[in-house]
Amino acid sequence: MTPRERIMAALLLEESDTVPVSPVFYKALNFLPQDFYETLTRISDGVYRVGVPTNGIFYSDSKKAKVTTRNAVFPDHVIYESILETPKGPLVSKQIATKTLLDPMCIKGYIENEEDVEKFLSIPYEACHPDPKAFLDEVKILGDMGVVMCDFADAICILGELFKLDKFYQWIHRKPDLIRDLLDALHIRIMDYVESLLKSGVGPFQITGPEYVCTTFVAPRFFDSLVVAYDQQLIKLIHEYGQLVIIHCHGKVNALLEKFAEMGTDGLHPLESSSETWSSGDIDLVDAKRRVGHKFCFLGNIQTGDLEMGSKELVEQRCRETIEQAGVDGGLILEYTGIPKSKSIETRFCENLLNMIKAGRKWGKYPQKP
Repeated sequence: MTPRERIMAALLLEESDTVPVSPVFYKALNFLPQDFYETLTRISDGVYRVGVPTNGIFYSDSKKAKVTTRNAVFPDHVIYESILETPKGPLVSKQIATKTLLDPMCIKGYIENEEDVEKFLSIPYEACHPDPKAFLDEVKILGDMGVVMCDFADAICILGELFKLDKFYQWIHRKPDLIRDLLDALHIRIMDYVESLLKSGVGPFQITGPEYVCTTFVAPRFFDSLVVAYDQQLIKLIHEYGQLVIIHCHGKVNALLEKFAEMGTDGLHPLESSSETWSSGDIDLVDAKRRVGHKFCFLGNIQTGDLEMGSKELVEQRCRETIEQAGVDGGLILEYTGIPKSKSIETRFCENLLNMIKAGRKWGKYPQKP
C-alpha cells in the first residue's frame, strides 16, 4: 500500500498492511535539515499539517482593522508589542521571548476588560476568501507519499489567544455571557472560512484549539458550551463536503473521549498516556480503545520528550506498547505528540525519528493480535 492509502485506511478505521507511522507533525519545523525531511517522506507515512492564511486578521478581510508591531530588545529577552486598531480604539497585546523560551509567552492580552470586548466586536466583518493554491500545490507535490491536512484554529483557540491566560480562565467562570458573545462572533467567521476552502476542494482538515478548555485547565462541564456547541457544526459542515477532520488536543482528555466521539471527529491527536515521563495527559490507551476506538482514529502517542532524550530501546518499547494497546482492528496512526521545544537536541531527535519508523514497521504488521 502507498503511505496515503495506509493513512486513509486508518482514518476510516480499517486495517491496512501495517500501522501508518507519521514522524512529521508539522512540515514547517524549521530547525531540521531539509534533506532529512526528504528522507522522512521517502520512508514513512507523513501526515502534513499546512495552514491556509487569509488576507486579513481573525478570519476577516476587513480593512478597518490592522495590526502594527514594535519590538523592545533587551540583553536577555525581547518584548513584542502588537497594536490592533479598531473603530472604537486600539487594543494592545505584549509577548516576551527569551533565549531559553522558543515560544513567546503572553504577558498582556488584547482583552482585559469589557471595554476591550466592545472594541474587538466593533471590527466590521467581511468574509475572507483564502487562496488555496499553496495547499493544493502541496497535495500535488506529495502525491501518494502522504496526506496533507489543512490545519485551522477554532473559536476557543482564537479567543484564548486574545487574553492573558489567567484572565481567560477567570472570565470563563465570571463572565460567561461575554465569552459566548466573542465565541459566537468568531465562529461565524470560521464557518465561512472553512466553507470557502471546502468549495475549493481543500481537505482533509485538522481543528486546533479544544485543549484551551480540556480538563487540564477547567472542569468537564464547560466543554459542551465552549467546544462541542461550535466544533460539532464545523465537523458536520466538513463531512457534508465529503472530507475528513481530526482534532488536535493536548492535555487531560480522558473524561472527554465520548464528547469527541459525539462531535463526530474522525481522529484525535495526540492521546497522551498518563504513565509516560514527559506526558501531560491522562489516557489509558487500552481503556480508550475499548470506549471510543470504534468511533474515531487515534493519532499518537509517542512522546516528543522520549524522542528528544530517550534511547533507541526506549523508543522501540514505546512504539510497541502503543501498537499493542491501540492498533488492533486498525484506527491507529503512530505519531509523536508535539513540536520539540529545544534546538539543542537535533541529532538525538533525528536519530529517534528513524528509530520510531523502524519500530513501527517492525511491530505494526496487520493483522494485530488482541
